[in-house]
Amino acid sequence: MPQPAPQMLHYNRNKGMGKVVLGFSIFSVSYLVAALAGTSMIDAGEERLGKPLVVPVVGPFIAATRAPYATLGFGIALGGVVQVLGLGLGITGAVQLSKARRNAPTLSAAPGGLQIKF
Repeated sequence: MPQPAPQMLHYNRNKGMGKVVLGFSIFSVSYLVAALAGTSMIDAGEERLGKPLVVPVVGPFIAATRAPYATLGFGIALGGVVQVLGLGLGITGAVQLSKARRNAPTLSAAPGGLQIKF
């Protein structure tokens, strides 16, 4: 009985790309919503609450401490948590992607001939 063909080694050069796309997408959408709400509050005369919302990541937490109602503060702080999680996921994916591409096998032509790096 013949032996099965050996499996080819496959190295994923894009490991972490999904986390980069998803993380930075979550961060950018949540920041866009907070910045839109902040500029709307500034236009409505609520500068004390609106100005911090324009600052990414830490702004929602600052604005939550200035909110006149606990439910409003909770909602603003929840938006800040989403920004932090999205940014963290994006950075984690970027680090994984960088390591995957740095350690990927490469084939290069050198003066002495072809060279393969593992």
